[in-house]
Amino acid sequence: MQATSRNLGALAGVRVASEIFLPTMRIKAHMAQVAADARYALRQLAKTPAYSLVVILTFALGIGACSAILTVVDSILLRPIAYPDSDRLMMLHEVDSHGAVTGVSPASVRAWMQDADCFESIAVRNVGEDNFFTRDAALRLTITAVTGRYFETLRVPAAHGRLISTIDDVLGQNTVAVLSHAFWQQQFGGDVAVVGTEVRVNGQPVTVIGILPRGFESDADQVFVPLGLPDEFWATPAPILSSAIGRLKPGVTVDQARQQLNLLAGRLGKDSPDKKDWKVQVTPLLEFKTRAVRPTFLALFGAVSLLLLIACANIANLILVRNTARHRELLVRSALGASRGRIVRQLLTESLILAAIGGLAGLVVAKVGVDAILAVAPENLPRADEVALDPRALAFTLTLTVLTGLGVGLAPAWSSAPASLADALKGYSGGGGGGRTTRFMREFLVVGELSLALVLLAGAGLLLRSFVRLAQVDPGFRPEQALMFNVYSGYLDAEKEKIRTVADAVVNRFRSLPGVHSVGVSYAAPFSGASYPATLDIEGRPVPVNERPSTAYFPVNPDYFRALGIPLLHGRLFTDHDRPGALLVAIVSQAVADRYFGGKAAIGRRIRLRGEPEPWREIVGVVGDVKDKGLRAESLPQIYEPFAQLPTPAMTFVVRGDASYATLAPALRRELRAVNPEVPVARIDTLDQLVANSVARERLAALILLCFSLAALIVAVSGIYTVTSFAVTQRTREFGIRLALGARPADLRRLVFSRIARLVGFALLAGGGGVLVVRRLFESLLYQTAPYDPIVLGLLAVLLAGVALVAGWGPSRRAATADPVVALRAE
Repeated sequence: MQATSRNLGALAGVRVASEIFLPTMRIKAHMAQVAADARYALRQLAKTPAYSLVVILTFALGIGACSAILTVVDSILLRPIAYPDSDRLMMLHEVDSHGAVTGVSPASVRAWMQDADCFESIAVRNVGEDNFFTRDAALRLTITAVTGRYFETLRVPAAHGRLISTIDDVLGQNTVAVLSHAFWQQQFGGDVAVVGTEVRVNGQPVTVIGILPRGFESDADQVFVPLGLPDEFWATPAPILSSAIGRLKPGVTVDQARQQLNLLAGRLGKDSPDKKDWKVQVTPLLEFKTRAVRPTFLALFGAVSLLLLIACANIANLILVRNTARHRELLVRSALGASRGRIVRQLLTESLILAAIGGLAGLVVAKVGVDAILAVAPENLPRADEVALDPRALAFTLTLTVLTGLGVGLAPAWSSAPASLADALKGYSGGGGGGRTTRFMREFLVVGELSLALVLLAGAGLLLRSFVRLAQVDPGFRPEQALMFNVYSGYLDAEKEKIRTVADAVVNRFRSLPGVHSVGVSYAAPFSGASYPATLDIEGRPVPVNERPSTAYFPVNPDYFRALGIPLLHGRLFTDHDRPGALLVAIVSQAVADRYFGGKAAIGRRIRLRGEPEPWREIVGVVGDVKDKGLRAESLPQIYEPFAQLPTPAMTFVVRGDASYATLAPALRRELRAVNPEVPVARIDTLDQLVANSVARERLAALILLCFSLAALIVAVSGIYTVTSFAVTQRTREFGIRLALGARPADLRRLVFSRIARLVGFALLAGGGGVLVVRRLFESLLYQTAPYDPIVLGLLAVLLAGVALVAGWGPSRRAATADPVVALRAE
């Protein structure tokens, strides 16, 4: 019994040991096989360096470009904003009866705070440019005034000190400021001692109470102060605040919040006729921040996906051609006992090695691509400082490398490996061409490459045509040889005489500079979108308040129209006599004159802006329309009033002259300091740059898509060349027989080109259908260009056919000049 027990124990021990060590031994054996496959694959790839280099470069191009665009898309559009539960944060704006998005009115915000139970909290932010003074510097900054629960709503802690709260948001006690982390580092060197010190905002002393954490507000916000409005202000129905932000309660959806706020808007509309039929726009914070660039980058991501597909198709074709050329080697291995799975694994190992090397090179392409995108991106690209090749991007590149390596290698490997020894002994489908299935696959991949390349080329062509048309739009003014900058006088709205004195002094000093022809002053510059909104009353045409037409009005000095080059069409411009106490006058744009007065008939008519108790003004001139909100956007009808009769503390100066920017900009700063050293200038821009910035999004999309299209065209053409060259090589014996029987070289060239023409024809049909399928991808980016423009598509079809025929010229020439004797000896 004891012996039996010992034997059973020994058997159990052997069983346990086998369960432990046998899997380990199998893993080691498997790893050894993998290592052997890798060494053999490297030796095989080293024998064909040209093939390996082309495949690696194609991998690098496809993976790198896709990684670059996805890095930008992920950083800007997908990654949550760095606030706790940021998906619950909603931006709130009002939408007027004409569908135009406005700011928010204090009365609406008060109603939301009191009656909207779908939000945990609601706060207001009002953004503007103001003067900021320290002991050492005077700066023009973006100052954001916020209500007391703003940072509480965002759930942002202070990096140093404390943040603005409800105790600060009280009129008379709102004398504190919070600095952004970037501004604190830039202006104060990261010195914590700045907390508790005094600075000045628009001449008013405030105390710095806190510093925001790094990464908060990736916009241009630099300094935050309390809004501090009096109680009676919150009854104002006009949308004079920039926006509101609210945090949804758990379980509340965006649609539920939108429905509730619109019910409140309908109730407010009954009490305020001006706001009848107004709605509320509820937008998730991330969507709101990226709304301007979202269509562009989604379209680019779609385009780079097509480029990756083209690259994969080309690589699969190259692998298929190479595997077909290796049919003798694969037959011998099959005859010696290698299974189909063993051969497929070996071929897949080669594909994965090429993909791995290409993926590493793709990281370099991705880094260069991200830097290039940021270099040509608009200056106001949201979250641009968050774009980087981080671990998420590296993980995506690794995943993409493995998937593409398997994807492009599996089908060619499976089709190239003999299914059985019988297939091997039959000569592997009879000849070196690889059989009909393999030939069909090669041609199918080429057609796919060409058709996808046509879709990309069509997108680039349409965007370029659209960009050219957009760039040719007349902005309504002459941007060349003109500079523009904003200043804030430091005076209150009520101190009109002081504002006039400062404006006149600055204009006179600027006019005295050498090379300066004219100096204009206004509240806002073109393309800023910062005009005063107003409703238009026409004498003798009484209409209900809520039906009055919307307009934009600008207080301007007499020289403003000459400084911008806005043409006078009828009547006269303002003069120095149009000052307080003189006849109240106005100038209207051509759109106002044509729409409401029939052109010239506007002269002498009287209008009133902003309703009663505003006085009537006589129209004395009609000027050309100006694209106030950019070349693409439709502007409101414009009305101008003399700056001297309606001076504003915020002023925009436009200076036209012959002097260069390098000479004139420092002189303008010097003259401004001579008038008032405490009036800083944030930046001086040329109007040319202003116009260029307005089409930066369209320019970015066109440039990137053009680069993708050219890369796709090169890859697709190389696919044509590869397949045609291989086909000519495989038909060497046939061509020899034809030549021996009296065929002319031209006949052989015709055979080769007929094959290419057939492939191109199928590609044009498939690509044309693809353009119709993805036309919606292009529509949001196009300006006055149809997404199926026949001229663009026709030219691209000719281009694609032409380059395909050029790619086939070399192989056709080789076929036509073959030596019949040598060809007949070929196997």
